[in-house]
Amino acid sequence: MGYNNIKDYLVVMALAGVLIGCSGEPPTNKVGYLVTPWNSNVQYKCGTKISALDNNGKFDCSSFPITFYSDSKKLGFIDSIHNDGYVFPQDIIEKEAMSSIEMIRMASSY
Repeated sequence: MGYNNIKDYLVVMALAGVLIGCSGEPPTNKVGYLVTPWNSNVQYKCGTKISALDNNGKFDCSSFPITFYSDSKKLGFIDSIHNDGYVFPQDIIEKEAMSSIEMIRMASSY
């Protein structure tokens, strides 16, 4: 292979790498609603994003897991969202925390 052929090959490979790297779709946000009357006290974290639920319990993240907190206390997390988008306290509460009065009260409010 001559110098020009190697140069052409490298240019084609670099261009192919750029096109392959740019062809991916941007991550889509997963939108859901935590069903609880205490939405103003609940925050969520996914990846590097930390935010609070809106008044309707709405949250959106581009990745899983999504972890929920109330007053800096971890409530639990989800690895997926049901098709209807609704997440209930029973879906996020970890089994070890089920004896917590706060968790039971939150889960039984609906």
